Amino acid sequence: MPDTAVNPTHGVEFTLPDDPRVTPLVRRLSTEYWEIVRSRAIRSGVPIVAAWMDIYVDREGATLFFVAVHCDLTQQESRKFKHGLGSATQAWFEGLTSAEREVAALIPFTVVGLKRDVAQVNGT
Repeated sequence: MPDTAVNPTHGVEFTLPDDPRVTPLVRRLSTEYWEIVRSRAIRSGVPIVAAWMDIYVDREGATLFFVAVHCDLTQQESRKFKHGLGSATQAWFEGLTSAEREVAALIPFTVVGLKRDVAQVNGT
């Protein structure tokens, strides 16, 4: 895992778009989810370098609020980190009202590893 001495996560701000579709409820839920991800990253030494939300409207007209969390990890390490969030995010989700759950389901978080995996680069 990454070196905790060089962890930029403390200073990373979660950027939300200035868009009327980002309602106070979307803002609150995405910020709560972000705080779960951020605090787990700080505790485990995962270096998050950026986090932001993009809005996407699918073919059926549903608005989705995608959150990208870029980490200084390999893809394998980022998948492991995302998997490790499961119990904390599940407990948070279960504590929401049914209306809040419906909105939270429209806010997927993606953890992206920015480092190249040396084994993939070398073909081993």
